Amino acid sequence: MGGARYSASEEAFIREHYGKMPTKEIARRLGRSVCAIRLKHAWEKNEASREVPKGRAGKRWTDSEEEQLRRLHSKGAALCYIAAALDRSEDAVNYRMHILKLSRPRGCYHLWRTVELETMRSMRQEGKGADEIAAALGRSIGSVRAMLSAKRIRKGR
Repeated sequence: MGGARYSASEEAFIREHYGKMPTKEIARRLGRSVCAIRLKHAWEKNEASREVPKGRAGKRWTDSEEEQLRRLHSKGAALCYIAAALDRSEDAVNYRMHILKLSRPRGCYHLWRTVELETMRSMRQEGKGADEIAAALGRSIGSVRAMLSAKRIRKGR
């Protein structure tokens, strides 16, 4: 996964509580999105293949699944999140979006959490470079540079 890495305690929390506690509550407690929790759980469940489960492969799409797809798409959700939320492969979601005449969603990326932005800002004020910040946050250098530029964060400011 790109973006903020999960700590061992976060992974353990998800394994222990997924399916027993509402996903929304797990996401709230960990400061992550519901889709991120679903995706992490799906990847943990299929760690060997690192693919979203294909339990619905070959099965017809229900009206409620199509509605959920439309809703997630309208909110701008990434393809990988939509696939995880619907327990479908990215290819299946892409094809269904084509059938429903929906535009292709963005790729899979991870939103910046407030704590990450604060860490980035403080590290930059200390004179740290994008490479050091990226390593500390578990993000790509390009992602850090883009966010530094978007937030207009300069060294020592």
